[in-house]
Amino acid sequence: MSTVGELRLEGLALEVGCMNCQQHGFYDPASLSYPDDMPVDDIAAGLTCKQCGFANKPGTVMVWAQATKHRVTEFPLSFIEKQTIGN
Repeated sequence: MSTVGELRLEGLALEVGCMNCQQHGFYDPASLSYPDDMPVDDIAAGLTCKQCGFANKPGTVMVWAQATKHRVTEFPLSFIEKQTIGN
């Protein structure tokens, strides 16, 4: 299991998506306010989709987050979301 700090240290992107509306994006973990020791798997619990407004509830996870093997520098700057993801 990866942590936010491991992604930051390795320069890897965080992938986030919504199964309700199919919104999808990559985030630079350096721009996020989550603590370094937070497991990436725990990020999804409080997420809300910015496009359709779907919010995860206990037992229902439609907005997901996962570690990637892609370096943040592999993406065009406009492709990486710089704002804080909603929770």
